[in-house]
Amino acid sequence: MRSLLAFVVVLIAAAVAFANFLPGAVNQLDSDCAARITAIGSPAATKKLKAEAVGLNKVRTQLAKYGGGNSVKDFRTIAKAGPMLLASGTRDTAILTDIQTIVGCFEDAVDTRLNNAQNVLDQLLDPPHVAFIKGQMQLARQYFNAGKAALPGNPVVAAAWFIKAYDLFGYNQARAQQLLNHEQGNGPPTGVSITAIQNRLGLVNASGVDYDVAKIRVFAEVDSGMSTVKTYTGQSAKSLVAGFLAKGTTHFANGTTFDLFDSFLTPLAAAAGAPGGRVHGKLWVYLKGEKFFVVDFDVSTM
Repeated sequence: MRSLLAFVVVLIAAAVAFANFLPGAVNQLDSDCAARITAIGSPAATKKLKAEAVGLNKVRTQLAKYGGGNSVKDFRTIAKAGPMLLASGTRDTAILTDIQTIVGCFEDAVDTRLNNAQNVLDQLLDPPHVAFIKGQMQLARQYFNAGKAALPGNPVVAAAWFIKAYDLFGYNQARAQQLLNHEQGNGPPTGVSITAIQNRLGLVNASGVDYDVAKIRVFAEVDSGMSTVKTYTGQSAKSLVAGFLAKGTTHFANGTTFDLFDSFLTPLAAAAGAPGGRVHGKLWVYLKGEKFFVVDFDVSTM
């Protein structure tokens, strides 16, 4: 009975993983429950066997509500069969094996969802975005740990914690992807382009209208030889190089090029202690009245 309790607790607590394997595993559990009910016969030989058959019939009724998906609602549908299996008292080997298979699917799914969220998180640049998602990821891990702590004595509480953790890991991934999409920018305005020729970097305005550069944020590294000597994580370009984007220098007239190499990247490398060094990364460029766009660059300031 203790081994069944261990399996059922995990079944209740975990969230689903391999969408391709789980429906088959659930169907197999249903089939094996049906086979066990048939083996018990009707009328059952003992009250204990009758209770087992009644419990397994309830399990089958609950599993029939599962639609084959992998949403949190689907997981809760499957999890509701756990107390029924436990109450049936079954020791059927095939059913216990099915539970193990389902638990394996759950474990793989949680790992997949966690890894997916982490992969998107690793691509984020903006410190507030990174901090927010990290905080949510930590909260989900706390839910998971709370579930594990509750397992020995209270499977119902454990189930609630695990389902919350699975749900939050999914939110983490979706929200991180939204933030990552935002960080891709919107592309330059029509007629504005980026020029990067022979370690020169600038913005070209052929739009027919004048702009002003409102702000530039820097996500970049400065290298000296094979070593990175400075990393920038979204700082304002104006604060990094004296005189850059000073009053009277931000106008970006039609038919002109706004230099980013001599006026910014070269002195940036020097200020970082690597004159002539390599500077690479991204600039988030905000033109007044426009959404930001991203300038990818990798230049030597020699």
